[in-house]
Amino acid sequence: RYSQGPGPRPRLAVLEWCDPLMGCGYWIPELVTIAGAQCLFGEAGEHTPYLSLPELAAAEPDFVIFACCGFSVDRTVQELLRTPLLADPLWKALSAVREGRVFLVDGNRFFNRSGPSVVDSAE
Repeated sequence: RYSQGPGPRPRLAVLEWCDPLMGCGYWIPELVTIAGAQCLFGEAGEHTPYLSLPELAAAEPDFVIFACCGFSVDRTVQELLRTPLLADPLWKALSAVREGRVFLVDGNRFFNRSGPSVVDSAE
């Protein structure tokens, strides 16, 4: 859990899909809040929103987390390599990208299925 001391909460872009880009919905925004951060794209209990790269860039997230729906980390890497995203100058200009604050997680195991693993994700 992130320390909720003085200062703003970190701003997270949790992405459930990489082409097209999709934020997160349902229970993931609540997990982000429990972790002490601010979810930039998605509302608890709502459908996952689509977003554009310019929208992502304008939000200037502190962290970008790919939790692609139904995918392991390896499969997420494969999918990202098939997209034009990683070569886009707008993507490369994001401070989270330049400063190594982009993470790929096992969306299938920890985020995209309701059940006991959601508790593991919160922890």
